[in-house]
Amino acid sequence: MIGSSAKEAAQRNHAALPIMSKGQSMTNDAAAMTDRDRFIQDVAEVMGVPAGDLSTDTNLLDAGLDSVRIMQLVEKWRSEGHETVDPMMLAGDPVLESWLEVLCP
Repeated sequence: MIGSSAKEAAQRNHAALPIMSKGQSMTNDAAAMTDRDRFIQDVAEVMGVPAGDLSTDTNLLDAGLDSVRIMQLVEKWRSEGHETVDPMMLAGDPVLESWLEVLCP
């Protein structure tokens, strides 16, 4: 009986796992979500607002982000390995979702 209970529990646990396509891993998906959240948090911190106040369609310049803070973010992200972050591109398309598309390809 103990063996059948363990088998049933394993089947229940297996059924609860998400279906993933070949080559997809839960770790990569979780990391991508974490990166997006981290970038949003970075922007919110330099703007002095809660991350929840920003939506992906927020125009960051209209919301008060200035060029000095953009440069702070660029330097932070470059030091973390995003060497190709371009402050002119960020300023030229200041919608948060556009930034996330560049930072989290």
